[in-house]
Amino acid sequence: MTYPKLKPCPECGQEMTLFQYESGWWRAECDPCPETVGGIYIGSCEGRKLDAIRAHNSRTAPERNDQ
Repeated sequence: MTYPKLKPCPECGQEMTLFQYESGWWRAECDPCPETVGGIYIGSCEGRKLDAIRAHNSRTAPERNDQ
C-alpha cells in the first residue's frame, strides 16, 4: 500500500516523522518543534498508520499575524 505524504508541521512548517510505539499506536511528530512550548509537536495517536497520516494531514496551520 502506498501511503499519502505527511504534510509539514502546522506549527513550524518542518518535515514530520511517523512513529509507531511498542503498543502499536502510530503518531506524527515534529521533534524538536521550535514553535511549541514543550519543544515537540505531537499529532493524535491512531491504531493504524494510514489513520495517523490522515489525522495529521487534516489539521490546518494556525493563522499568524506577523505584522
